[in-house]
Amino acid sequence: MREREPAGREAVTPERQRRERPRAARRITPRDEQLLAWLARQRFATAAQIAARFGIGVNRCARRLGELAAAGLVDRQQPFLAPSVYLVTPAGLGVADSGLPPPRLDLRTFRHDRGVTELVVAFELQGERLVTEREMRSAEASGETRYSARLVDTAADLPRRHFPDLVLVRASGGAVAVELELTSKRTRRLKAILRAYRRATEIGSVVYYSDNATLRRRIEQLASELHLDGRLEVRRWETR
Repeated sequence: MREREPAGREAVTPERQRRERPRAARRITPRDEQLLAWLARQRFATAAQIAARFGIGVNRCARRLGELAAAGLVDRQQPFLAPSVYLVTPAGLGVADSGLPPPRLDLRTFRHDRGVTELVVAFELQGERLVTEREMRSAEASGETRYSARLVDTAADLPRRHFPDLVLVRASGGAVAVELELTSKRTRRLKAILRAYRRATEIGSVVYYSDNATLRRRIEQLASELHLDGRLEVRRWETR
């Protein structure tokens, strides 16, 4: 679950994307377009994650990402001592014909966001169809579909919307909300989120991942207290 939300972003229009296409980029292949379209749905990804998703060698993938970065289609950043990560640029969004806004790297949620991309890769390699948070926010902003759950802040009694990290779309109906919980939250906050899921008719079930055994037990206990245990599953997350 990603608690921090980025500040307002400039709308990305087709005209703006066309203006920001690189004038003299090297030849873009259909695989490049697929890679850029996939990367646009994430906040960022490592070369290893992209290589795993597209079934290519890590070194080959890193070389190609370097070429795409030189063409201005992706941005390479290396926060902390972690492996480099890649973000799609406005020009890359134009090549991918994506209407999503340019992503931003937030150091405060870096480990969480990298973990969510890891989940995306794992789920998609299993054949799952999913929606990322970036896609959810864009869809709701345009009035297309609602993915968020109504959250009531009990302190201020103000309604808010809570977005899952991912939503798995099942052909049988009943979306599955996926949350990656790597930081412990106050019980009141966690209860408010679980109550929001209990009220959300769009969400059939919820899966929580956490690398903290104590937190996993607390989520299970709260779900039982709120009579959500039949709709909620808690899984162990292997720290990467």
